[in-house]
Amino acid sequence: MSNHENEPGAAVVAAIMEKYHQPGSCDVKDPNTGLTVPVLFVPGVDGVTVKSVKSFLDEWRTRPERMRGTTRLDTAQSLIDHANRFKNDQSVLFCHADRAQPSIRAIYNYDDAVAGDVGLAAAAEADWNDHIGAYRLPLSEEWQKWLGVHGKDLEAADFAEFLEDHILDVMPYDAAAEREPIVRALGGKLAGADTVMALSRGVQVFATNEVQTKINLSSGEATLIAREEHRDDKGAPVKIPNLLRVCIPVFDQGDPVPVFVRLRYRVRGSSVRWSFMLHDVVRVFDTAVRAEAERVAAATALPLLFGSL
Repeated sequence: MSNHENEPGAAVVAAIMEKYHQPGSCDVKDPNTGLTVPVLFVPGVDGVTVKSVKSFLDEWRTRPERMRGTTRLDTAQSLIDHANRFKNDQSVLFCHADRAQPSIRAIYNYDDAVAGDVGLAAAAEADWNDHIGAYRLPLSEEWQKWLGVHGKDLEAADFAEFLEDHILDVMPYDAAAEREPIVRALGGKLAGADTVMALSRGVQVFATNEVQTKINLSSGEATLIAREEHRDDKGAPVKIPNLLRVCIPVFDQGDPVPVFVRLRYRVRGSSVRWSFMLHDVVRVFDTAVRAEAERVAAATALPLLFGSL
């Protein structure tokens, strides 16, 4: 069959393609809201693609259609000011009390509140939840430094250097603090800044070991008693306090809070190893997060939720 014999068929196909492969448009109606919007039919190599006209219309807007986006604030006061500027009846606060990176977020276009037991559809409408003011609570340098030595064994020189560098964090001795439950529970001896400073200048500890054997002649039972005593360089018993208090902010620019620190030492041969143990550190941290979140909530008069979105 020659090419000339195929020409009428090719013309028919071309005519069909031209008729049904043209750009077009139609209206699409939402059955729930009744909203009607136009869509485009755009022909291409792989067929016809349906496209929204919204992107074309947005190019000609003189202002955004609505407010959205996340503004990251550097201070709690900035978050408060930002929230008071943009809040409305739908706005809420979310506090994420993550111990590595706590944060507070104000969501201005949060979903409507449900009013009464009439079902979600009738009581409230969903919103975009995408207009946000966010503040990450930065851990203070003091908190990070003390947490950095928490539970670590320190050589005498490192122990002395750390105490000298952070002596201003240590609270003076307070007789009332001796009555705190933690002090009584540990049978603690509380130290003030002056005592801690003396420790930082160096203290020598020597271990003396004594073993006694007691034998009951009537029964033949034997009891072995081992005892280790720590004495100073003059042979007197060593009296080293096992508690001190520091007053440090958990968050940058936050209010300082008192934290009990357990002081421990171990004699290893001719050297002494020291360690700090921050008492109830999780509770102190969680309390500080909650206090900061509640302060923001009070200053903005917004509902406060603990969690993340």
